Amino acid sequence: MKNLVQIILLMVLSGCAELGLVTFHMDEMLLAPQPTPRSSFYFRDASKKLIAYESEGFTLARSNQTTWLQFVDGYYQERTRLAPNVRETDTAHEYQSYQRMLADKLDKKQISEIEWTYQLEKKRNELVERERMIANATLASIAAQQASTAAQHAANSAEDAANAQRNRQNQQAADAYYNRK
Repeated sequence: MKNLVQIILLMVLSGCAELGLVTFHMDEMLLAPQPTPRSSFYFRDASKKLIAYESEGFTLARSNQTTWLQFVDGYYQERTRLAPNVRETDTAHEYQSYQRMLADKLDKKQISEIEWTYQLEKKRNELVERERMIANATLASIAAQQASTAAQHAANSAEDAANAQRNRQNQQAADAYYNRK
């Protein structure tokens, strides 16, 4: 258990516990706010196909051959088809819902694509920070629990040592008493 906590702590301190690596592979499997070259170590084949779908989707949405909302929905349908084992989290659903809402606004010309990109990056950063705070709080809780357990073990060890000392003294007193007789 101690090793697990140390590994998690090192991951958090090194920045690996960002939304992308520990909780869910956000950067790899969610639709990027703009065409983004990337690959997934975990879903190589799916990632290549999703990158192609994403690139084509941006082109079609920009040329009004599809709506932005259809593009977003289509991307996630394609992702589910290509990588059915992708673990969905509440954070991922929140990001996707926000993306759909912005896509709808983009279709209605209420925001520009630049605003879409800005708002999605802002949301991603907010979610990353929230996940980091949750991870840190979890680690602090685990550390406090381990400290409490260690203190209890130390108290038990001290009590065991005191009992052993009393037992030795009682044995010595009993030996001395029987040896006098």
